[in-house]
Amino acid sequence: MSFFVYKCYGWRTDIFLNGSSAERGMGLGELFDLKDEKIPVKKSGKDWSLSPRDIGLTMGYLSFEYAHNVTKESLFERAIWAILSPMVLYKTQRRVNKALVMRGLTTPEAFLAHPKELEKELQSMNQHDQKYNYIMKFSKWWLESSIPDFMLACCKKNPGKEEEIAARDLFGEHAPGLAYKCASLMMASAGARHVVTIDRHILQYLHDHDVKLAGGKFGASNSVRFGKYQELEKIFSQHGEERYGLYPALYQAAIWCKATDWKPPVQRAQKSLFVH
Repeated sequence: MSFFVYKCYGWRTDIFLNGSSAERGMGLGELFDLKDEKIPVKKSGKDWSLSPRDIGLTMGYLSFEYAHNVTKESLFERAIWAILSPMVLYKTQRRVNKALVMRGLTTPEAFLAHPKELEKELQSMNQHDQKYNYIMKFSKWWLESSIPDFMLACCKKNPGKEEEIAARDLFGEHAPGLAYKCASLMMASAGARHVVTIDRHILQYLHDHDVKLAGGKFGASNSVRFGKYQELEKIFSQHGEERYGLYPALYQAAIWCKATDWKPPVQRAQKSLFVH
């Protein structure tokens, strides 16, 4: 298979295409050397191959959902976004998150001071009681723990793969309501490149590719809570690098956008945000 190489640098302020200055002035489609080959799929029958259009939509998604300026405040907001994500549609998640922002519920102090308002806004979501408890516990923990400051410093210094994953593990194991999956989503939306948000779409992707783990064959319905998260993350990351030269977080975002048929909720991102 012929591969192209796409690298995503410096998510915190800009996304750059790897290549010469001349290439950066070209359209997205011209920068991808894609063949008509299909990645073999099983079980669900989904086509997991990526096209220039898929990557373009992913870039638009990132322009909506990643923090353009990483501060402690924006990191907290991205964590709340992650806590809202399980078992809900994207449009519901986005609507509720917008309602929280409109009410001024964007800081741990605000959530702790106005629990009734939080409870009211969460009523339309699946598992709203659980999400309410998670957000309240997380807000209290955020104010008392030193880990958020460590995470902020980590996100700002553009860490390597091992450091990113170690920071995600630390956050996921200590922050109430996040675990590895939501901690990965929070970090990826703050610019992390090497962590993978293993949601049901990634589980289906891995199942379709007949992934086998150290303990035996992996099934799409298997839980990833029993010491397998990092193993699945490594396998998925290798797929993205070997097939497309994509960083793991970007490959996950692309697969998610393809699986959900994501469309920009307001307007398409300006290409100038990503192509230089």
